[in-house]
Amino acid sequence: MAYSLRRYRGDDAEALHALTLAAITGIGPAAYSREQIDVWASRHGSPGRIRERVASGHPVYVAADERCGYSVTHRRDFEIGGVAIHNYAMEKRLG
Repeated sequence: MAYSLRRYRGDDAEALHALTLAAITGIGPAAYSREQIDVWASRHGSPGRIRERVASGHPVYVAADERCGYSVTHRRDFEIGGVAIHNYAMEKRLG
């Protein structure tokens, strides 16, 4: 399935925030404990967090269509508030 990427726009923050929380709380329980999900979600309290990241220079891109065709490159282990969490780095080859 084809899709396009575009740079973040200021009006994306609310949708990205809702999508992030939905992914953490909706998909997360399949792989994470309730404690992990709660601490992870607590870091995403408002759309303001996304705006702050963009303002501090973090590049943010938005997939304009449904994502597909990604592959896992490696597991990343880290802590949030003293709670061990992991996620997976993914990539999609373009072109």
